Amino acid sequence: MSTDTVAGLYGLELLYPDRPTIDKAALLAGLRARLGSVDPLIGDSLVFVCHDFPVDLQDGVTTAMLLIGGADEPFDQSTAKRALEQTWNWSAAGDALPRCHYSITLTDMLARPLEPQRRWKLVRDGLAALIDVAPPAAIHWTPAQKLVDPEIDLDDPLLPINARLYRVDGRARGECVMDTRGLHLFGLDDLQCHFVGLEPDEVAAYLLDISAYLLEHGPVIEHGQTVAGVGPDEHWTCAREEALVGPARPVLAIHPSPRYAAR
Repeated sequence: MSTDTVAGLYGLELLYPDRPTIDKAALLAGLRARLGSVDPLIGDSLVFVCHDFPVDLQDGVTTAMLLIGGADEPFDQSTAKRALEQTWNWSAAGDALPRCHYSITLTDMLARPLEPQRRWKLVRDGLAALIDVAPPAAIHWTPAQKLVDPEIDLDDPLLPINARLYRVDGRARGECVMDTRGLHLFGLDDLQCHFVGLEPDEVAAYLLDISAYLLEHGPVIEHGQTVAGVGPDEHWTCAREEALVGPARPVLAIHPSPRYAAR
């Protein structure tokens, strides 16, 4: 599954060594405990109408929904392996992924109009309910291109965001491009920084802090605005540009001062 090919849907893959099963009654109880008024859409399907998350009328529907999809066939690990390359905060991810052969998907539906924090609550609490009834060995967090430990604190404000690192060969020593994934499906621009002479860990923490702020407060940084940079007395300029690294999308590029700018 790739959210890049399913525009507007926020989807996660829960990964398992063996074929998982879901207790629908227990899942519904968990969703109601976390999300309030929730009803199954129809029959035995795992589509749940979340009445406390109203949206503008879409195809005759005025409420966001959650869809749980089971995989009868082993899942394709190729996309998850690319996510493993950009997974920095879970040292056991490389051991967990090869053991996983099946997946369950959690996807929101009609939820794009929700404010970022409301949409994040819908996804986070839906995930918590699903983990309770079908604990996975790993989570493929597809919007952020990373693998996540299922025992992580789901209230971590940085959970839906990832900082990706790409080293630029054949140019200036230490030249890097770092960007974020995870904000775009909340209607916010991901961030990007093209730099030299800085520690990638510092830049990652910097971009993640700004991303968490944007997720909480909305698009409060504008094209042309100056923000504090990494290091004392650093002032960096923001510009809305196209991403240097795919997927193709607009990003808020944060240009370092000449001291750290890649040319």
